[in-house]
Amino acid sequence: MSIPLVIYPAADLESAKALFTIYLGVAPYVASPYYVGFKLGDQEIGLAAGKEVLAFLKVPDINKRVAELVAAGATIEQEVKSVGPGRKIASVKDSAGNTLALMQDD
Repeated sequence: MSIPLVIYPAADLESAKALFTIYLGVAPYVASPYYVGFKLGDQEIGLAAGKEVLAFLKVPDINKRVAELVAAGATIEQEVKSVGPGRKIASVKDSAGNTLALMQDD
């Protein structure tokens, strides 16, 4: 397992894109009206609307892991959903209100 994706909140994507291009030293590989993504080797840094930083843990079976987390006391924040060819994401909240984000690549 690894954390291959970290998404930072950005209210103004254009300004954040310019700043992160300088910060990371690379141009984005994707830039849409709702998401900007940068690749640094196997690591992806993303920018999107939101209120908190999300670090996505890559797991082999996202449905199983979400069920295990819920059984351990977490609550579902984002149901498992497909966000592109071969990629699924989901998130849960722990008892302190922290978001635990998950992803699965088929």
